[in-house]
Amino acid sequence: MTAAVALPVVNVRPPTAGELKFIRETCLKVRQPRTGVTWRSWEAWHGAAVDAYLSQSDVSVADLDGLVVGFLAADDAVRMLYVKADFRGYGIGLTLLNAARVPSPIKAWHPTQSWHRWCERRGLLTETVR
Repeated sequence: MTAAVALPVVNVRPPTAGELKFIRETCLKVRQPRTGVTWRSWEAWHGAAVDAYLSQSDVSVADLDGLVVGFLAADDAVRMLYVKADFRGYGIGLTLLNAARVPSPIKAWHPTQSWHRWCERRGLLTETVR
């Protein structure tokens, strides 16, 4: 008999100033091309845009016993939903969306293919905003 896996209970809260650095860096890194662009160049080209949308968005983190395991940045659209790889599959992304009361269809700013697949697997309706 297989033991049931307990789902983690996360606390959704605003980020601390120190956590915003992780959030900014993650927003940049997940969209950085894998080849041909150095981190310094990518940050110089796109850092100001990320700073702008983070300053205008409601940002929340998923906190699991003091460890930030994910975050959501959203204004009129979801700018970034991120959950650390080791914590995916436990409903943390949905918890963040629900806590922010993101309406359906979910408006997503420059969504990635992984965003589309994630939403499709969960039956979530989305709309692209550019």
